[in-house]
Amino acid sequence: MPEVGLDQPRPKVFDQEKTSSSFDHIINKEFIPPQVIEGENGSIGFFCDKGLRKFNEDALVINNRVNAFVSIDGMGGAGNFGDGKKAAAILAYEFQKFFQKGWDLNKVGFIASEKMLQNGIKEGGACYLAGKINNAFLDIYQAGDLRLIVINKDGRLNFETKDQRIHRETPEGLREYVTSAVTGENAGRVNHYRFRLDYGDRIIVGSDGLWDNLSTEQIIKFVQKKNTSEAIKKLKETSLSKMGSEIGKKDNINVLVYDYFKPAKPRNILEANNFGELYHDLYLNGPIKGSKQTYSPEELIKTIDSVRYRKISISYITQTLGLREKVRKLLWKKS
Repeated sequence: MPEVGLDQPRPKVFDQEKTSSSFDHIINKEFIPPQVIEGENGSIGFFCDKGLRKFNEDALVINNRVNAFVSIDGMGGAGNFGDGKKAAAILAYEFQKFFQKGWDLNKVGFIASEKMLQNGIKEGGACYLAGKINNAFLDIYQAGDLRLIVINKDGRLNFETKDQRIHRETPEGLREYVTSAVTGENAGRVNHYRFRLDYGDRIIVGSDGLWDNLSTEQIIKFVQKKNTSEAIKKLKETSLSKMGSEIGKKDNINVLVYDYFKPAKPRNILEANNFGELYHDLYLNGPIKGSKQTYSPEELIKTIDSVRYRKISISYITQTLGLREKVRKLLWKKS
């Protein structure tokens, strides 16, 4: 089982409107204003805000080197004060680590649940929705009530996830229950979706602070014919405005807009800083032709994983393009 740790890097606020440098950060301060960074296939806009709550339990993790992101919503529940915020921070740290190490995202919840229990979090927890893009495929992992939609360049809804929550009648009235979340006692049930993207598609993901205040139709209308920067600013303005009204839901909110507008450029696998980047670069670059056979990205990754878990010798990895030596160096740095 992979190791777990509590040390969490400090989040960073970005002053520039756009950056094309490597980006791998946890975003969970009380107020993160709308920002735009350069992703592999286009611009990524995001913001995080405590909304009308006393403190922020929401978080985002974005890694543009592996084309992955996750939106997280902490849930205090019947737990101790601050459990939702702590649970969200633990989940964010684990996702950042899983992105870097190239581990199976279906297993994040199990490690985070274990960590939450170690920290005394039982009834509080966190929901999440993660996305990872390899070539034209968007893989989505959802546990809880965060949602994602994909709209095309004409503003048509092409794909949407469904909430993992139900409504029940109680003596106090109709109550809402999230049917799947990561807690100290439960790793959550993960919904996995795979969607094929087309150039011109726009991905919008966010916590329930967005979806409970704006309908899907309103969101599509507000972002239509706007660039990434304008779209993310409009979503913050309209959602917080509705939140402050009599019929709005007072909540934390985080939102990410990814504009999938251009093909990704192949990268030299020797430039990968960790296994997550190496695996992504192998998928991005496609099959590798060795002296005796051609290796698919899936075959190469399976072999590298077997070496990492000490099932086979490193000699099973092809030397083509310096891959064996690159794996040796990453193993040495424990990436």
